[in-house]
Amino acid sequence: MHSFELYSEFIADKKLQGVSPKTLMHYNDTVNYFFTWCRSQKLNLDEVAALPRLGKLWLTSCTERNLRPYTVHTYGRGLRTFFNWLLQQGHIEAPLQFICPPAPNSHIIPLEQKHLKKVIQLFESDHSIRGMRNYCMLRLFCETGMRKSEMAGITLSDVDFDKCSIRLVGKGDKQRFCYFTDRTQIALKRYLQARSQRKPKHDQLWLSVGNQHNNKPFGGDGIRGLLQAIKKQINFKGKLSPHVLRHTFAIMYLENGGDAFSLQQALGHAHVSTTQNYVNYSRTRLKRTIQRYQPNV
Repeated sequence: MHSFELYSEFIADKKLQGVSPKTLMHYNDTVNYFFTWCRSQKLNLDEVAALPRLGKLWLTSCTERNLRPYTVHTYGRGLRTFFNWLLQQGHIEAPLQFICPPAPNSHIIPLEQKHLKKVIQLFESDHSIRGMRNYCMLRLFCETGMRKSEMAGITLSDVDFDKCSIRLVGKGDKQRFCYFTDRTQIALKRYLQARSQRKPKHDQLWLSVGNQHNNKPFGGDGIRGLLQAIKKQINFKGKLSPHVLRHTFAIMYLENGGDAFSLQQALGHAHVSTTQNYVNYSRTRLKRTIQRYQPNV
């Protein structure tokens, strides 16, 4: 069977497994780039058993073209998933002779407490529906560490005020619950009261306000634009994004006494090794702080 036909079967299997559209797009991009490179090099894609070897050559060429290490790593992950499927289906023999390039060290740069307060306080006294929406979203980012897509996807039925919780749908359609404070509960109720008066025709929690998308869902692009506007408003020189707020939540959670296992659950990490990056960063920062204030004897 030709490699293209096998790849189509691989994608069909992944769809049946409920893999998210974003992940399917990643597989498509990766394998299509790989196949295109093989054709440009006049390599034989009919020899399925040789695909792992060709995959190594392609990733090496990506490195030589100075692609970002994380990009090469994600390409390697996509190929590895495809090659593992070929192995499971009996199209190549074990053991799989393919190693995914390692992920580069994560550069975690959380906000300092003073900058975090500036971000939160910016809309604290703004009682317009836009101001209340922004204030609630910022508090939830800081209290839960949720992803941008998770924030944008919250519906009215996901919010449970009795338990101060929100049901989130994360990567791979996995569900988990995050928890907010009493202060955020009060702010959310005020926002929802203002939201109900506008009578939107959807059940997404967040509303676009005052533009051509008025009363429509406020999605990921809007959230990204909001944070960029905040960055300019508070004259912040560093990076400000939903993922920076996620980093900030994780680091402050650990430094306030939280443990890695519960943080893994809170962030929705599939593997504790991902959470370990925050643990390592927190220890490094603690070491620097201790060394700074140690007695100079």
